[in-house]
Amino acid sequence: MILRTFTKYIPLVLSLIIFFNISYDSIHASPPLLPMVLSGEITVKSNKSSDNQILFAQILNTDNSVLFTSQSVIVKNNNYIALTIGPLDSVTVGKTVRFLFMCGDYPCKEYAEQTIPFQQAKVIFRYNLIFENVPPSQSELQAAAVKAKVDSDAKAAALAKEQEIISKATAEAKAAAEAKATAEPKATAEPKAKVDLDAATSTQSNTHSKPLADIKAYPSVYSGILVAAGTSIPSGAILKAQIGDYISSPALIKGNNFQNLVISPDMTEYIGEPITFYLNDVKSEPTNETYVPGVTSEVTLAFIGLPSNQDPKNDIAVSEKPQSKTEQSSGSGCSLVSARNNNNYSGLISFAFMLLIPLSAYKRSKK
Repeated sequence: MILRTFTKYIPLVLSLIIFFNISYDSIHASPPLLPMVLSGEITVKSNKSSDNQILFAQILNTDNSVLFTSQSVIVKNNNYIALTIGPLDSVTVGKTVRFLFMCGDYPCKEYAEQTIPFQQAKVIFRYNLIFENVPPSQSELQAAAVKAKVDSDAKAAALAKEQEIISKATAEAKAAAEAKATAEPKATAEPKAKVDLDAATSTQSNTHSKPLADIKAYPSVYSGILVAAGTSIPSGAILKAQIGDYISSPALIKGNNFQNLVISPDMTEYIGEPITFYLNDVKSEPTNETYVPGVTSEVTLAFIGLPSNQDPKNDIAVSEKPQSKTEQSSGSGCSLVSARNNNNYSGLISFAFMLLIPLSAYKRSKK
């Protein structure tokens, strides 16, 4: 019985719970924000028309971040009508509202000069806006895109042509260098530095001009072969070069070869002067070598009158060596043969007389 009574009042209890819940939410919920509606005239300082431009508004925070973006309107006869700004968040109240156009598919970066704080339920019919300029029209944007593409293609073609010219010039220079290297004989003519110096010296002697200021007395290095008439190169021989008062350091000598004979007078007045070579203070035969800065050359130097490398004491020792018994015997035999060959008969006759005297005495004793 009690259960039936309670079941009868369940719908009523549920209705009361739902009613009080709805009343509580209505009391504590914030009221919705009412929009702000603006209309007015648009002026462009460049005197261009703003017709058919898309206008909209943004609510900016204190750090210029966008809190809200409104719906857009299309400008007609340089006027905009009913630009509605209706954010839902109460934090936008009092924040700055700025106005701008659409540039293609993206908002333009240029704002109108006018700003206004957002207010609820605010309607302004003559809120005029001033812009510095208007964004280009669609046809202007297309023309600009076409021009940009043409310019880009022309620039790319010019770069490709320039690269082709550079590559061709590089290939021709490389081919010319390879042909020149192949045509030039190896190790024949004088070094280029010497040829240039001869030309400069000839020009200087003909014109009596001053020495070339850019010529330096760089070190020159000589190596080659030593030839001594009638003898070999003494061990420990010293080879030097002389130009005027300048004498070089000794070269390295091994057998009949020498190397690292460095000539470095460090004075430009020696350039073109003849070089004289000395081996153990014996002057070489005349050469055609002159001082040329910075060259590496190979020469053959000949010396006449160089002292013999054989020690005279060895010859004396050989000549004074005592003869052996065999040699003495050979010498004696040679003497006998020589005596016989010289018809030395006096000794034989004496020997015969010595034999005849005893023989005659013996015969007498028998008689």
